[in-house]
Amino acid sequence: MEIKTEQDMRELCNKIEGPFGITYVSRLSSSDIETFEKLRQQMIGQKHIRPDSEPIQGIKEIDYFPEHSLVKIEETPYLFPSPGVVEHHPELTGPMTGVLVNAYDPKNETFLFHMRGKSVDQPFGFQAAAAGFGVFGEHLYKTAVERELPEEAGIYNAVPVNGRSALGIIPFMKGSFPQPLFNFGFFYDSASFPAILYPVLSSLEQIIEFEDQVKNRLREGTLQQREGYHFNVPHKAVEKVVRDIYDRDPTQQGKSGGFFGPIVESYENFARFLNLYIFKL
Repeated sequence: MEIKTEQDMRELCNKIEGPFGITYVSRLSSSDIETFEKLRQQMIGQKHIRPDSEPIQGIKEIDYFPEHSLVKIEETPYLFPSPGVVEHHPELTGPMTGVLVNAYDPKNETFLFHMRGKSVDQPFGFQAAAAGFGVFGEHLYKTAVERELPEEAGIYNAVPVNGRSALGIIPFMKGSFPQPLFNFGFFYDSASFPAILYPVLSSLEQIIEFEDQVKNRLREGTLQQREGYHFNVPHKAVEKVVRDIYDRDPTQQGKSGGFFGPIVESYENFARFLNLYIFKL
């Protein structure tokens, strides 16, 4: 099916039950790719997208085969939907894939989250362990484990909880474009990270205190600015912590110190999988 509207995407996501595998098909010729690349370079030159912006995995069609627990994506290259791209080349962006990645330490029984923000004078928002766009020509599992986890969480040796399968799919809108987010889960070892950089926090109050500490260190210059600042939450406390953060900003825009995107849904999906297939949380 084609995904043209948010309603199309929600109908698709409501059909899909994880875990499921993902397979791809592309009907583009080499000349199609060459034409796209020329336009991408043009958009970079005009500063409508960043120089390091890779082709995004666009969705021409997507189908679900429940009898095989399989999602098939006919992919096409798209550009990041910046205002300049949308204005000058709207045909080069559209429905696209993305990943939401959860991480759990089974030894210490903690979930990994991170907070991020552009200004120390504004509330930081929160995310799962990692999240990002799908990349054209790349399996979403690879995007999750080889790109997003290392770049956003510093995790290079994550162990998938269910092979290359996605645990679920969550509807999301990137501006006016549907972006179904494929949820992956991994095990990791929190003991391999410095406790001061990846502390264990059991309440919203402790998270607020950690946020204040990070902001003060950034102001003082004793902490280098990073993509995100990570913390672990014990599984016995995580449900309340997740809901308390969500209640600060139910729009899931992160602007009031809440979550960026459907992190509550991704956590609940991940926890449900662990509960059903791995062990009783």
